[in-house]
Amino acid sequence: MMLATTLCLSMFLTLFAGLQTAELGVATQGKEREVEVNGYQPLVLYLESLIRAIIEGLLAGLRLAEILLFLAAGQQPLACNGLMCDYNKCQRNTVADIVLLMDSSKSVGAQNWPTLLNFASEFTTNFWQGPANVQYAGITYSWAPVNLFDLETCENHTCIDTLLKRARFLNAQTFTDEAFEYISDYHIFDEEHGGRPDAKDFVVLFIQEGSSSPTRTIAMGQRLRDEGVGIIAVAIGSADTVGELYPIVNDPQDIIVTTGFDALHLIERKIVRRICLGAGTR
Repeated sequence: MMLATTLCLSMFLTLFAGLQTAELGVATQGKEREVEVNGYQPLVLYLESLIRAIIEGLLAGLRLAEILLFLAAGQQPLACNGLMCDYNKCQRNTVADIVLLMDSSKSVGAQNWPTLLNFASEFTTNFWQGPANVQYAGITYSWAPVNLFDLETCENHTCIDTLLKRARFLNAQTFTDEAFEYISDYHIFDEEHGGRPDAKDFVVLFIQEGSSSPTRTIAMGQRLRDEGVGIIAVAIGSADTVGELYPIVNDPQDIIVTTGFDALHLIERKIVRRICLGAGTR
């Protein structure tokens, strides 16, 4: 439904842009025609900006009714206090420790692995990084978890980008339960690894297929959740994973499904929005 609405709005946007170009391209004859063109142009520009705002809001995961409500109040659909959120404010004010947990099992495919790593790296630029803002840790997993870096390791994006892109493709089964258990037993969110008591803890899970041991995955995921960790799950290209994810998240909207690795950029703002909401950033 959202895709159809977005496509329709995109078509209207193209139409309005075409009308504007055609109208302004007509040779004016006299002052009256010039006034007509100049009077029409602001309307086209307004409609164009309105449609762009609606499309952006839909891609950010908002409902059409929510978007229209806030546009009617003169606000833009750019933020996260339940309905709308101020992304600039979120970028500046969020205090969170985030573990990027990436499925590196054979179902991902070696050809898709660089795409996932690139997206994970780019995603970290959505927030201000540092000991007073957002810190990141990186873990890949397949048959066993591999710790790429702790929360205290990287103080800038260059460090994160370098360490993520060094991660090798593991190419085995999907033991998500082992990864969850490792995060808990290793105490990755504790101060000894750079965690902060005043920061909200998150695991952003990127997973391509259901785990090899779903019952234990649910148990280990619930253990993390009970420890106060917010799990945001990105299911890539398969609906098979969703069933085992619902019991481990705080809110069903913390499960974000995308059609494939090439479509990850389309749900980037949804992930940001869920973190802003979970961190209480206003």
